[in-house]
Amino acid sequence: MEGQLDGESIRSVSGFVNKISRAEAPCYRRLKQLMQVFQRPPGPRIPSFFKPAGRFFYHGCYSTIVANGEVVIDDQVLIAPRRSV
Repeated sequence: MEGQLDGESIRSVSGFVNKISRAEAPCYRRLKQLMQVFQRPPGPRIPSFFKPAGRFFYHGCYSTIVANGEVVIDDQVLIAPRRSV
């Protein structure tokens, strides 16, 4: 039947993936590096003059969450405050 894999082809693919993950040869090392680039793409560069403002808003939001004890989005409480027993 078309679309199904037999045991031999699964072992073949598994062996190929193992060789890439172990980076046994230079070609497998390059494939592994290429896969890592696609899995974890770098974020965009942010100009340094935006960083203080961004830091201010980040810490402001975080401080509000800590002080309030909850996160509210669209009238739904996502993180409720911990109640001491």
